[in-house]
Formats: sequence, structure tokens, C-alpha cells
Amino acid sequence: MRQPLPEGLTYPTTRRFGLRVAESWFDEPIIIPGVDIVRLEQRYRRPERIHVTERATLLTNLGEAEQALWNAMSKENRYEVRRARARDGLTIEMTDRPSPEQLDAFVAYFNAFAQSKGMSALSATNRNQLRSYRGARRLVLSAIQKDEQQLVWHSYYAAPGDTCRLLHSASLFRRSEDSAFRALVGRANRLLHWEEVCWFREQEYRRFDWGGWHAGADPTMLRINHFKESFGGTVIPVYFGELGSSLLGRLACGLLHRLRRGAMHR
Repeated sequence: MRQPLPEGLTYPTTRRFGLRVAESWFDEPIIIPGVDIVRLEQRYRRPERIHVTERATLLTNLGEAEQALWNAMSKENRYEVRRARARDGLTIEMTDRPSPEQLDAFVAYFNAFAQSKGMSALSATNRNQLRSYRGARRLVLSAIQKDEQQLVWHSYYAAPGDTCRLLHSASLFRRSEDSAFRALVGRANRLLHWEEVCWFREQEYRRFDWGGWHAGADPTMLRINHFKESFGGTVIPVYFGELGSSLLGRLACGLLHRLRRGAMHR
């Protein structure tokens, strides 16, 4: 039986090439009326009779006691979090109802971060997707600052009562050659992650998804794996795919599947 969404929540929906596309995350229903395509995102159970892509992620069980979650972190993380709390004078802001202005501020900061790292900025499609998350009340933004200087921003896709998934993490420490400032940003990032774990747990979320796990050999991605692992958690498979809900949607999904198969065999 399809469970109703909590009051005020809707499925994030955008338009692409004239088609109405909805996103279904985690364990939410796969069938969504009134759309052409349902994108399956970060599914923990492999959908039946649907072509999917398998990846991996790191998952923290928020049903555990806060002390157990604290103990699961590395010794270095616990030290850095305690120091940041006691000595750094940091301020945290976290909202599950970000305003358009807050979303714009996050996008501007992330794009500056991307430029500092040689990455691509958020595209118009990315920005529209974030707006759809905000409109569906699925977007959580958090930031940590010192003396009104933003040090770190995070964004999450959040399904209340179920799962939160890290989408973005951004900081501008690369712009500074000051080793003390870079260390401060590192502590701030760890503190922000820990406070987010506690906040989502208090809001009765069941799972904290760290936003993916690299199964290859890329050194940079492996360092990110190591950082995520320092907070505890378990590596599990996750599944992604598309399902056509209308005739046009089924035709589009079939074409997309054939194109992907052709690319794989080149």
C-alpha cells in the first residue's frame, strides 16, 4: 500500500525535453501518478524488472544512541570536534526550509568552491533540481561560520522520518595559504557533520547517507572515502534507474537504455 507523504511534502518534479520527471528516493513508492518518468535515486532495495545501475554508499544508522554514534567516530574526529566546540567560536545555521535567498547564497558559494578546485559550477539543470527539492521540502542546508565568515556549506536531500543524503560539501580553504585557517576549516567541517548527524537523529530520521562510496582506485576519491569512514557507518549497495510512467516516458526510457548499452559496448 502506498503510504501518504507527510503534510506539505511533494515529490521533486522538473521538466526535461518537454517531459515531466519526478524523483523517488530511498524506499519511496516507485509509481507516481501524473508524470512521464520516475527517476529512482539512491534505492536501498534493488527494484524488480527495472534496469538499474548499482553503486555504493556509506550509511549510518541513526537509530543508535548518540553515545554509540560518537564512539563510532575516529579518535581524531572526536578530538577535532571537541576542540572546535570549545575554542574556535563557531556558529552553525541549519534549516529544512531554506528561503530562495539562502539557496542562492549556497549556489554562489558552491560555485566559488568549484572554481577553486577546478570543478564545474552548478549547471542550470543542477540549480533547477535544487529548486525542485526546496519546493518539495526535501532540501536541508547547513553552514558554519566564524565572525560572520562562512567556512563550510553542506546540502542534503532529506525525506523526513526516513533518510537524509549528503549532496554537496563546499569550503574555500584552498584560497588561503594560512595553515591555521585551513586547519580551522577542517575542524569546522568535522563539527558541522557531527552536529548534522545529531540534528537529523533528533528529527527522527532513520538513516544518514554520506553521499556515495568510491569503489575504484582514484586517490582523491579514496581520501574522501577515508574521511567519510572516520565517522563510522557501513558500506552498502544502492541502485539508480528510470521508469517510464506514460507512453512518451516509456519510449524515452527505452531510447536512453539503448543509448547507454551502445556506449558500454564501444
